[in-house]
Amino acid sequence: MDYEEIEAPPALAALVRCFWVLRADASALASAEPAIPDGSPEVILSLGSPTRARSRSGRLTRQPSTMLVGQITRPFAVQADGAVSLVAARLQPYAGTWLHQPMATITDGWRALGGAFEVARREAMRARGSRARTAPLARALAALVAEHPGPDVRVVRAVERVVATHGAVSMAALANEVATTPRHLQRLFARDVGISPKQLARIRRVQRVFAAWQDEPGRWASVAARCGYFDQAHLVRDFREIAGGTPAGLVEAMPAFTRLFTPLR
Repeated sequence: MDYEEIEAPPALAALVRCFWVLRADASALASAEPAIPDGSPEVILSLGSPTRARSRSGRLTRQPSTMLVGQITRPFAVQADGAVSLVAARLQPYAGTWLHQPMATITDGWRALGGAFEVARREAMRARGSRARTAPLARALAALVAEHPGPDVRVVRAVERVVATHGAVSMAALANEVATTPRHLQRLFARDVGISPKQLARIRRVQRVFAAWQDEPGRWASVAARCGYFDQAHLVRDFREIAGGTPAGLVEAMPAFTRLFTPLR
């Protein structure tokens, strides 16, 4: 499995966290492997075998070759029946709103993209090298930003605060900082992010645990305190709901595909 992340150009920093390219043989995703929530929607172009993912109904459903994947709130199982070749943009938490509104309607799901993104997919198929494959997608996203209004500035500021604190911020304080009410901020998040501020904070905290564990392997009580949990039991509850298992169990037996989308790689 060959995975590479590519830094987004400065002009796209408000939209894209990074680009990534994944190539894998037919055995890599022969069984459904989960991706763990990280707080970011993604634009994905499939250049190889079609992928299938577990939809809200619980069935493995074939995905389109160009798509916007919304926020995920639980492990998101992906499978392919042949060699995989994906080119993708990992978006800022609020950036999906440039492509779809309200984002809450595709949480734990996806929607097909066409037009400029299908053109980008065909161009990427002809390109050689990871950077060359991501360039058409970058151009399509840049045109999108130029043509359409973006997210509410209060959402952007609130997301930046959640990210900066690794989710360790109260929702009342967050709403106060961006000069709105908690209820209105939640409505804005449903439109522009797809999940609530509290859910984004929980996901960011879980992601931080993976990074903290690498500094203190096995010391879960210390990691829990460092990452803003009340206690180790609180950490375990969040992990079961968001990541699908206990922290120790996930770290010790994480599939290679799943590991790619955590700080553990």
